[in-house]
Amino acid sequence: MKFPRIIPWYMFILDANLLITSPIVPTEITDNKSILFAETTIPGLDYAPISAGGFGNRKISFTLQIIQRKSLDGNVNLLKLYEVLRNPTSTLADIFKQSSQFKQNPKVIYNYGIGSAPLVWYVTKCNFVHLGQYTNAIGNPKFTNVNIELTLDEKNFTNQMEKVFRQFASMVGSAQSVTQLGLDQNNMRSF
Repeated sequence: MKFPRIIPWYMFILDANLLITSPIVPTEITDNKSILFAETTIPGLDYAPISAGGFGNRKISFTLQIIQRKSLDGNVNLLKLYEVLRNPTSTLADIFKQSSQFKQNPKVIYNYGIGSAPLVWYVTKCNFVHLGQYTNAIGNPKFTNVNIELTLDEKNFTNQMEKVFRQFASMVGSAQSVTQLGLDQNNMRSF
């Protein structure tokens, strides 16, 4: 799907200071946060009482198509940019060091299509699916699906600001839901 808005799809890799952007946006973004409960089995009781167990981390996942059909190198240069997401954070000065031990996993700033302010995320998955029928004359891929999963850095200050925004936006959302209900009952739909 071509990008239809003023602000393009983007991810900013924090420690590497690299911007990833694309005219093609993900067609579907999955946004999950687990709600954890514990069921306690008690002998002789005909049900298992439920205790609140907390919450999991917020995770989003999406697939982005990387298409570069006309160049000799195919989409290799763009794929190398995405490979930064699945390797320890490093700079040019780190290239000749023997070990990447104790380097943190990459973090990105992302917010496109999820209804949140720009937040800091850990990259927890970045997989490539190369479409074999789309290779160029020298065998480089021209069409690749990049599957990405991001896990929210819940301790980052941007997430704290998001919590404040959530409180205010949820009150506005409550008012909007009541208004839409009234409009719908009067056959004056707002959508």
